[in-house]
Amino acid sequence: MKSITIILVASVLAASGRTCLADANSDAKKAIQAGVNKAMQLIMEGKFDALTKMCTPDCTFTENGKSTDLNQTLSMMKTEMAKCKDTKMASTLLTCSVKGGIATCTSHDITSTSEQSPDKKWHKIATDGTSKSTFVKSGATWLMKSSATISEKMTMDGKPFNPPAAATAPKKQ
Repeated sequence: MKSITIILVASVLAASGRTCLADANSDAKKAIQAGVNKAMQLIMEGKFDALTKMCTPDCTFTENGKSTDLNQTLSMMKTEMAKCKDTKMASTLLTCSVKGGIATCTSHDITSTSEQSPDKKWHKIATDGTSKSTFVKSGATWLMKSSATISEKMTMDGKPFNPPAAATAPKKQ
């Protein structure tokens, strides 16, 4: 009888432990999603300095195998956004796993904007991708520590577009 009781108690504790872990993941996911939504809004409003408060000082961003720090990323973002209008952005957390004060999340990220090219023509740019980010708990707030693009598809005026390839392509004479 004691072994049955021990098994039952162990089962209840294991189940409640999974519930607590699920709740911690769920709570973190909700809090991080709210922060991500706020960050998207700040970017669209051009309030880049406010983004620094949402990241760790050593935050890094990786795309196409190249990493940049927070200041480099904000500088590039300011330059790019100055050429854009009608920008819409969204990032939806797909997964969020918490271990202690660290959360690892994957997200589905989409953007659309109109960007003026050097020839002064406006083009519709859209991206659809997936990223993996790490967040660190600081008090009651989750701060972004890193973000890396896992996959991304980009279009210009509805056609596939690869900016790095376009930048290195030979110019037509």
